[in-house]
Amino acid sequence: MSRKHSVSDSANLRKQELECLRLEADCLQLAGAVDSPLLKSHFIGMAQKWSALAVWGLEQGYQGQDFN
Repeated sequence: MSRKHSVSDSANLRKQELECLRLEADCLQLAGAVDSPLLKSHFIGMAQKWSALAVWGLEQGYQGQDFN
């Protein structure tokens, strides 16, 4: 794998991680905006899943790499 390809892959992983974190924040915001306990629970659960996916991406894709 060439260095250019590796850098491109790293940038894509970072974008995916940021998108997961944005979706987590959106779900938490929605959880705070609804009155239904069922919907609140659903959005909190979805936020946890997006957060876990972001962490997984960090663990799998960024080991030993700088965050510029």
